[in-house]
Amino acid sequence: MSFRPGRRLQDAAAVYLISEGVGAFIRTLTYTVLTIYYVTSADLNPLQLVLVGTVLEAATLLLEVPTGVIADVFSRRLSILLGHLLWGVAFILEGSAPLFAAILLAEVIRAVGECCLSGATQAWLADEVGEERLGLLLVRGAQLGRVGALLGIVASVGLASIEINLPVVVGGALSIVLAGWLLLVMPERGFRPLERSSAGTGLLQTAATGIAQFRARSLLLVFLGIAAAVGASSEGFDRLWEAHLLATFAFPSLGALEPIVWFGIINVVGLLLGIAAAQALTRLDLADDRVLARWGLLAHCGWMVSVMVLGLAPDFLTAGLALWAARVCKVAGGPLLST
Repeated sequence: MSFRPGRRLQDAAAVYLISEGVGAFIRTLTYTVLTIYYVTSADLNPLQLVLVGTVLEAATLLLEVPTGVIADVFSRRLSILLGHLLWGVAFILEGSAPLFAAILLAEVIRAVGECCLSGATQAWLADEVGEERLGLLLVRGAQLGRVGALLGIVASVGLASIEINLPVVVGGALSIVLAGWLLLVMPERGFRPLERSSAGTGLLQTAATGIAQFRARSLLLVFLGIAAAVGASSEGFDRLWEAHLLATFAFPSLGALEPIVWFGIINVVGLLLGIAAAQALTRLDLADDRVLARWGLLAHCGWMVSVMVLGLAPDFLTAGLALWAARVCKVAGGPLLST
């Protein structure tokens, strides 16, 4: 199959936008009920839930650089295909074997897939369409991703009402289908591979440069400490909020609908509030350090208070409101800290 320069640009953009929308649908389809599946089918306790997250994060930390070599030395396209394929295999394993050991193994496989995808999609798109088109396509991809996420929540709740593991298995299978579709249609004409002999040297030079930056600018150590504190504090919230709601509160009746529908409602409202928070950020002057500091501090303090209220909430309504407030603060604070 041949691509003329103009046609290649169009095809690469279309492939990216479709894969972003479908990918967001698949991920939300799986993630919406994943922790509920851990608790109700795999019988994981809070310690095991946190350990699952720890294994994922540790594996990601160790594998981020080695998998990056695949994208830089061999092929961005290959890295993306492997990422979707391994992600799908991981969740088919998790959904088919509700055992702690199987889930840990699946999380390691998932970490490899996540690392293969990390940065590779954006790098591939920049190679194919040029940096002048990159920003607009990333924004449009994010918009399609939100639409896909909303549809994924609805589909996840519907499948989970039949069988709690169905969204996990179906999400994994769809990720493999997405990898197969990309194999057939995804172009790669702008990639210029790094010489294999220089890959290791490049990694060492990057590490040395990073260490030198930290020595020269002590402020970077402060930001590293902030990032570590935020990551550690958010892990319990991210891993345990569904289990906390299930164990602590009686869910209000929704008639003939399953209680799992409440998690769909919580996630849909949280997603819409997150979109509104992200839109509100565009009105701030993010080039002003004082604005960043003021609103970043406010967002993080709001998140801390919301999580504490969630943990101490006496009823389902208070817990739900605190959860939504925490979501908004987290969505708003992330870009500010990154900036």
